[in-house]
Formats: sequence, C-alpha cells, structure tokens
Amino acid sequence: MKRLIATVTLCTAFLVLAGAAAAAPRDLPARGHGLTHDKAQARTAVWARAKTSFAPLGARLAAITISGNVYASNATPHANATVVWWVPAGSDSWYSGSTLTDTSGNWTAQTVPALSNGQIYAYPADGGILGRLGMSWSDGTGFTMNAGRLGATGVRGGPWGDFTHLTVDLFGDYAFSEGGVIAPDTKTSPVAGEFDAEYGAYSKGSVNFFTDEGVEFSGSYNVVSFTSSGSIPAANEVDAQRITVASPYWASGAPGSTIRVAMGQFPAGWVNDVTGSSEYPDTAPVTEYGPKTSSGASTEYVALKVPKNATPGYWYDIGMQHANGLGALYLQTPFQVCTMKPSKTSVRRGTKIRVTGVVPIYRHWGSTPGVAKSVTLYAHKGAAAVPTKWEPKSQGWVKVGSVKTNRQGAYTTPYFKPLKTLTLVVRYPGDDWWWGAYTSATRVAVK
Repeated sequence: MKRLIATVTLCTAFLVLAGAAAAAPRDLPARGHGLTHDKAQARTAVWARAKTSFAPLGARLAAITISGNVYASNATPHANATVVWWVPAGSDSWYSGSTLTDTSGNWTAQTVPALSNGQIYAYPADGGILGRLGMSWSDGTGFTMNAGRLGATGVRGGPWGDFTHLTVDLFGDYAFSEGGVIAPDTKTSPVAGEFDAEYGAYSKGSVNFFTDEGVEFSGSYNVVSFTSSGSIPAANEVDAQRITVASPYWASGAPGSTIRVAMGQFPAGWVNDVTGSSEYPDTAPVTEYGPKTSSGASTEYVALKVPKNATPGYWYDIGMQHANGLGALYLQTPFQVCTMKPSKTSVRRGTKIRVTGVVPIYRHWGSTPGVAKSVTLYAHKGAAAVPTKWEPKSQGWVKVGSVKTNRQGAYTTPYFKPLKTLTLVVRYPGDDWWWGAYTSATRVAVK
C-alpha cells in the first residue's frame, strides 16, 4: 500500500503500538449493557433530573425544620445516609435540598412547607432507596423511615443472560423503594434473594437485569417494618424489554453524533418518554426527545442526536421511561462521548497537522485524575467510515502510531504530513469503567 503519511516528521514520542491488541468489545446488541460506574444511584439520579426542572429556594419563603430517622429491615439505623427532600414549586419545577443521617440514623433538614405532595428519599450508604411520597409537613414535622424485606427472583434467558444483579423498583401512592439482589455468578438460574423496601403499600414495580433491560409487574404488596413481607413475581429475562445503541457500531463518537437506539420486545402502543443527559457534570441539561410509541416489531429503531455540548470523556445516557399503561419501567443505555480533531481538515501537500482529543479513562471524574492510557491513530485513503473491526487492517486502515493521554483523558499527537486525502480515526482500549471503542472519523483533504 502506498504511504498516506510522511513518517519522517513523526517524533520518537509517537510510537507504533506494540504487543497484543486489546480485547474486542462484546458483539452487539449487548455491548456495554453490563457496565456501571462507582456512582451510587446513577440511574435514579438521571431519572429525577429528567422528570422536572429545578427552582432555587426562594428567599421569600420562610424556612422550616423537619426531621426523621432511617432504619434498615434488621432495625439497625442507617448512618451517613443521604436524605433528599422535594417540594413542588409550580407545574414543572421543584424546591429541593439534602442532608445526612448521623450515627443513630437521625436527620434534620431546613426545608419549605409541603402542602400535599412533598417527597423524601433516603439513600443508605450501602445502596438502595427508601422513599415517602405524597407527604405534607410544617415546622417540626417528623418522619420515620423503616424498611421491611421482600423477596425477588430472576430467571435467566434471552440474548444477554449474564446479569450480576436484580434491581427492583417499587411504586405506591405513598412509598417508593429501590433495592437489589446480587447473583452468585453469571450462570446460576434462578437468582433469588431478599431486599430492603420502605414500609407501605405498593401496586406496581419493575425488575432490571441491567440498566437497559427489564420487565414491569403489577400486584398488591404490603411491606411491614422489620419483617419479611412475601415476594414479588418471578421476573423472566426472556420476556424483558431492552434497548441498546446499535449505531455507531462501537456506541461511541463525537458530540453532535446521530445515534440509532435499538428497542427490543416493546409491545405495540407502548409509549416511552425519551431523554438524554451527560453523566458529568450533575448540572448537565436534560434533552427531552419526546414520546416514542412502539410499533410492536420485535426490534425497532429510533434515531436521536447527541447534543453538541455533551461532555467528552463520559457517557451520554439515553433514558426511556414507560409513560402509559403501568408506566413502571425505566431503561437507560450509554453512548461514550469521545473526540478526535485534526488541527486542519484541508491542507496543501506537505503541510503538517496533528490530532487532539479526549477519550474516557478509568477513574477520571471531574477534577479527579484517572489512569492514562495509550490511544492509536489510524488513517485510510480517501473517505472511509469508522472501522467495525478491532484490528482494522483488513478494512484498509493503516496504523500510524500511538500516544498516551494525560490523566484527564486528553491526548495530542506529534505533527505529521498527510501525503494525500485521507480519513483519520483514533482507537482507545477498554478498562474497568469503559469498553474499548473508536472516535468518530474525520476526513482531511490534501490539495
């Protein structure tokens, strides 16, 4: 193959990647479905941000004090649990605030009066959510949040089948709970156990095998404090609804990318409210894509555009909340946002360019530095699409070399001279947080 780049201009810091290649991601449609970050209640936090806009605590409103305590199902206090309160401030906005429990499980919060629909959520340090809904309170009101236990069973099946957790959401008029059952391995079936749930009556719920795969159920369930209170119906994974990013192939790319989300086993007429949000920062705006009604096909697709201000180096999460019928199931699937930008995209032959960008790296979160990784630059003559193979030589791609990111995931290549019009793309390996993937490709015209 003729040379695409004048390699004599490459400095020694830009080395050809040596050794074995990183393992390829799992085949679609399951890519990324089992990955999570060390972020408590990430899925629920995104749902809460999507359901409403926020209103600041108005100075005109007199602050009051409420208090309470939080206990686990074994009657021990939840120390250092986060407690969040919400009060409606209008048709589409809320006041909110948070505090922590002490070593005895007690908490006190400065809030505003709630007339009828105040909400209080406790996030125990060991996971799960306990919620009180439809509450009213005034100065001095106290709340006791006591957990009981419910049983849950998950039966493996369908195309994925290797879940490690069952996550159960329960909905009642005055209570909400989220709890989980841990699988002993990725093969045992059924998976069964008990989880903590806030005391009260529930009428529906959902079971997630992964954040992007789950089923919903209805029934009457009464949780009694500090007591085992029966079980929810067994959830069979073969019956699950599931979503995943079907394209781009690696479920990764630049801000502004158009993605296609595959939806599997959604009944005809099922309506989802579709939203999107960057994982970081927490204040990132939520994109409302609007309701999408299923046709009932075994697999169907919806095209969505990732905002141009999506944060590189993180997931952009697509959420689908069931909005009619039971309306209990929330699914979320990630798209990895990464960048690759040539310094020029139209040059005369012999002009030097370089490439910069950002990719996700393990443990980088906000100002916390991560673990640097090597990324690989590839070139293809003329115009070309992003490779669909981890080793892309057979698809006409030439390996240019590798360079290491900094601890925020940013990379810069040395200067090089394109000899003819070509397309560039960067590949990055996976780690304990992110699957290996490619950036979007960019064409550089040489005159």
